[in-house]
Parts: sequence; structure tokens; C-alpha cells
Amino acid sequence: MKILVTGGMGYIGSHTCVELLNLGMEVVIVDNLANSDPEVFNLGTGTGYSVLDMVRSFEKVNGVAVPYEITPPAVPAT
Repeated sequence: MKILVTGGMGYIGSHTCVELLNLGMEVVIVDNLANSDPEVFNLGTGTGYSVLDMVRSFEKVNGVAVPYEITPPAVPAT
């Protein structure tokens, strides 16, 4: 079963994702990092950690592989 977790990069969301993965679920994480400190994440600034760094850290700490897909932002219809 595929499960969508919004806010999956945060504390509660990431722990929820680990439990869902342990249950054999396919987890899709959507997180806009709105509650994060801009100093921590590299959102095109060249400093801090990239989202991929966060995914890799999540995988290392929790011992589970997190499949991910990077897609370009949507272009508004004209």
C-alpha cells in the first residue's frame, strides 16, 4: 500500500515514516520544509545541508532505504 506523509522530514513525520516502512508500506513524503531553519537547509544558498543530505541521514540513522524522486517544479499554465 502506498501512503502519503506530509511533513515527513520533521521529527514526528520521520518517525511515522520509519514505522510505516517497517510495516512494509510504500511511503511518499511531501515536505516544504516551512518549519525548518534556513540556516540548516541548503535551498539554493550554497550553505547548510541539502534535502538529499537529509534523506541520506534519515536512511543512515533509521537503517531503512528511502526511495525518492526529484522532479522539477511545476510550470504554471499560461
